[in-house]
Amino acid sequence: EDYVVNISKQTEVLGELSFFSSGIDIPEINEEQSKVYNNALIDWHHPEKDKADSYVLEYRKINRDEEMISWNEIEVHGTSKVVSNLESNSPYAFRVRAYRGSICSPCSRELILHTPPAPVFSFLFDEKCGYNTEHLLLNLKRDRVESRAGFNVLLAAERIQVGHYTSLDYIIGDVGVTKGKHFWACRVEPYSYLVKVGVASSDKLQEWLRSPRDAASPR
Repeated sequence: EDYVVNISKQTEVLGELSFFSSGIDIPEINEEQSKVYNNALIDWHHPEKDKADSYVLEYRKINRDEEMISWNEIEVHGTSKVVSNLESNSPYAFRVRAYRGSICSPCSRELILHTPPAPVFSFLFDEKCGYNTEHLLLNLKRDRVESRAGFNVLLAAERIQVGHYTSLDYIIGDVGVTKGKHFWACRVEPYSYLVKVGVASSDKLQEWLRSPRDAASPR
């Protein structure tokens, strides 16, 4: 009786082995600066930046079936790189190593990022529609807004009925959604007291703008 031993996974692991010198420090991926939207931006720091000639950024999709997938490699002459053509709604692992001549450092700790479930919907805030300059402060990039409302106004807003916008200040995006599947997100600062976020139909938005105190929530 014949037996067959499958060592394909072990062979692939051995093929990924690399020899390095302890003379080059390991790069560190900056988790705060690295992010993924339609593309992935990977940023890293190297203690011996001047001693490295180049870097190799490696990435691969994480297969839920535990199938070994080979690493993709990109040579980079800097400390950041944009990676494109990633599949949506998929986890990816990223790592980087430094090179000086033919000598390389060990790989950095892997960073796992999950791509959005749909194409990213990009928009900025629109200060030309319903924007109250006395109560709201919009930054120059139009991607951040802060409330100037007093504490009494916030307390009154908290007592509104669910589904209504009575006495709330608001700001809308400068691009409308017409069709398709989109991904978008916002960040609320931890010191914020009351924030409501939603998507409104054009008809409901017009009704809301005409009579904001009586309009039902379009969310």
